[in-house]
Amino acid sequence: MKRTITLIITALITQLGFTQIILENNKQYTAEDSITIAKRPQPQTLFNNQKGFGGYFAVNFGYSDFKGKASFISGERIMFVANHYLGIGFGGKGFITNPKESAPPVGADPSITTIYNNTTGAYGGLYLEPVIWSIKSVHIAFPVMLGAGAMVEAQWDNTYWDSGYYNNGYTNSNVSSIFFVAEPGIDVELNIAKWFRIGLGASYRITSKVEGLLNTYNEPMNGFNYNLTFKMGIF
Repeated sequence: MKRTITLIITALITQLGFTQIILENNKQYTAEDSITIAKRPQPQTLFNNQKGFGGYFAVNFGYSDFKGKASFISGERIMFVANHYLGIGFGGKGFITNPKESAPPVGADPSITTIYNNTTGAYGGLYLEPVIWSIKSVHIAFPVMLGAGAMVEAQWDNTYWDSGYYNNGYTNSNVSSIFFVAEPGIDVELNIAKWFRIGLGASYRITSKVEGLLNTYNEPMNGFNYNLTFKMGIF
């Protein structure tokens, strides 16, 4: 008798359980229920439809020092953005230094009183840019460039401006060099609008040896850059 009663109770509990499952599956959820379900934590992946993609175009301006020569730098880059926090793209920078003065060598033409030289060049390549707190009004970006570049050093004297003759050995002479570069950086960015950001930061330029320049002998052109960046796009 007890065994029969136990079987009946077990069957009733099982039936109630299946009935509850069927009712739950057929339940009509309210709008409030749908919002609650949508807010439940979901599995996260690097690329998914829950986050979205974007891209932006950026221009930057800055200052650097090339072996004691003050230099103006400007650049551009175009980036693809995944899930608000990872940028991948390509870009480059160009630079020109202020002319540096030096005394002419012994035995030079007496009309030559000053020697000038400056350096111009460009470099670029692949950009990677992780971003922390991208959707916050103030956040941090870590742009890293890996690539190559070239630079030219020109030298002339004070008579260059008055005459069109280039037969003097110190007038209008040029040499160039190619180098590889890596440039990690950090920017503090401000969201001005949904499509516009401004960043202020610094980067450190690491190059291979730059050979054959007039005033640089087999040395890397390592140094800090100080940058102001304007970004426009979908972040």
